[in-house]
Amino acid sequence: MDGTGYGEEEMKLTKQEQKEINDFMRDHVDQYRRKRMNVINIGGEGPEHARIKTLKCLELFTAGIPYYTEVVFNLGGRCDILVPLKRYAIEVVVTEKEKSITRKRESYPCDIIILSGGCDPQTHDDAGIMDN
Repeated sequence: MDGTGYGEEEMKLTKQEQKEINDFMRDHVDQYRRKRMNVINIGGEGPEHARIKTLKCLELFTAGIPYYTEVVFNLGGRCDILVPLKRYAIEVVVTEKEKSITRKRESYPCDIIILSGGCDPQTHDDAGIMDN
């Protein structure tokens, strides 16, 4: 365990789920900047952005959905939260401009779901990812 009570060791995945994650990560994520599964990385964003990201990650973990944070893709871009089994990147938008989101939509290898600042990520599920 990583000391927080949350981490890779706490989530049991099937061999097929692990293979899907491995395949996606190998094909689309910068191998020199790989992150650990189910670990929340805070990367210099403001407190509201970090709060929303953290709450969404805890919600995903509680639902048994593996995630990665601050993932750098091979074709460019760094996403807030990657949910590789669902093929979604979740972007928390507090002060980010539309031009930045458009650039991410063009370069990310998966769909992007937007969590707007001011929402309650524990009850707000833009992606419907908790339904699958």
